[in-house]
Amino acid sequence: MRRHPTMIRIREAIGWGLAPDIVDEVVSEMTLAIIEGKLREDRIEAEVSRYVKAAFGMFASRYGPRSIDEVIGNDGFRLVDLIPDQSANAWLEEMGAVFG
Repeated sequence: MRRHPTMIRIREAIGWGLAPDIVDEVVSEMTLAIIEGKLREDRIEAEVSRYVKAAFGMFASRYGPRSIDEVIGNDGFRLVDLIPDQSANAWLEEMGAVFG
């Protein structure tokens, strides 16, 4: 699969020391900005650090978005464990469990 020369240029401007998910986010955001006319191609190298910082702010922040599979606390619970499952409640009630 061939990549567009602009995407290759963005990738090279980012450098090679970042995690793949951060790189993917920056390439996506910069490509979208170019398509939308918010970023000129001749400004890729000058603006890349701003996009990298934004990606880190979104994914590397302890207060930002988190994966629902991430373990929280020391009890082994994951965020997904906190999502209510109504089908499980129906099964428990059917088996005689009482809530409330």
